[in-house]
Amino acid sequence: MWERTIPKFESKNPGIKIDFYGAPWAEAMDKLIVELQSSSPPDVFNIPWTPYTPLIPFMEPLDEYIERYNWPVDEIALQKEFPGTWPKEMGGDGKTYQANMMNAEESALIYRKDIFKEKGIPDPEEEGYPHWSLDEFLDVVRKCTYTKSDGTKVFGYAFPTNPADGMSRWTEDWIDYLYSAGGGLVRPERPGEIICGKDPYLKANVEVGEFMRTLVREELVPVGTVKPKYFEMQILGRVAMARHGPWQFGTFKETHPEQLPNVGATLLPFFGKGWNYTDQTGAGGHGMAKAGKHKEEAFKFIDFTMSKECLLSFAEELFWLPCNMTILTDEYFDKYPFMKAFVEAAKISKTHLIGFTLKGFEAQSNEMWKAHFDTQQKIINTDEDIEGLYIQLQERLETIAKE
Repeated sequence: MWERTIPKFESKNPGIKIDFYGAPWAEAMDKLIVELQSSSPPDVFNIPWTPYTPLIPFMEPLDEYIERYNWPVDEIALQKEFPGTWPKEMGGDGKTYQANMMNAEESALIYRKDIFKEKGIPDPEEEGYPHWSLDEFLDVVRKCTYTKSDGTKVFGYAFPTNPADGMSRWTEDWIDYLYSAGGGLVRPERPGEIICGKDPYLKANVEVGEFMRTLVREELVPVGTVKPKYFEMQILGRVAMARHGPWQFGTFKETHPEQLPNVGATLLPFFGKGWNYTDQTGAGGHGMAKAGKHKEEAFKFIDFTMSKECLLSFAEELFWLPCNMTILTDEYFDKYPFMKAFVEAAKISKTHLIGFTLKGFEAQSNEMWKAHFDTQQKIINTDEDIEGLYIQLQERLETIAKE
């Protein structure tokens, strides 16, 4: 996509040439940290989370540029709603380090319309996105789990059950359910307060744990299948539902465009009933290197990425949900009705700050993630008491916070 976007920018800005290069997803952040400390760092770079704190010491604050470029009021407000700032409550300076293009972590339930129709389940898009309880959702999952006449099994749902997926993929599915059900690990508005083993949050956490354990025990999910594989299974009609972001529809469009009409999106169970916090940070965009040699040119590119033209092209091609959702027209939703669910989810989310962070432990690959990862594995792979596991997790996280 950037290979098509960059020439558009260059044509509008004669004299500026962008040397674009990427890195494998798993290596990108570590590679970027090293390059930002070099004598020739990239002038501008993409960051999928807000803010990725290990990068901040090497990033240029954008506040001066935003003011000087006289960004429209709605875009300035956008930076407050999807902050590219380093929050003071996280020990930061409150400055803006990132201009955010997309709502990177708004999740919804992607489902197969054809399977729902076959099983007599009302289409959620046509029903106005019902707020299912976990019990109601479990009933739908059971109905959508069956064996075809050729012996192929269709699973009603899929979520990470293979440790090979890694901590991030495992935890992100669970965190959405915990917070939307009214539970969680830490209070989102009080990042230092651990709550997973305390009432009333403990009750919701146990309910979600029992739900996940039931999915595995009743073989309603493809146990042991890594996330990329079960999304492939969904494309092929062997998984009825899975949680993901809107960009998953880009995969359908690229690999099996004929399947796009058979796929829809709706709200996660309990969504709108609990905290309504996204699991990670809420937006992704661009930052500038503090040691960059072409800062003015770099911000011109950032300014272009925030334009309606650029945002719409990404929404059309990759189904990235723009932070500035007002640019999405009725014509767009008529063409891509499944995107409405992600907009609805964004509207009822109370905040887009980090919902899973202890001060000083902001990076994803940290002891906090590992502690929750270990707890999740015990919930689905053992018969240990779920309430006891969350109380143990509470104690473990409190220990981490003191170290």
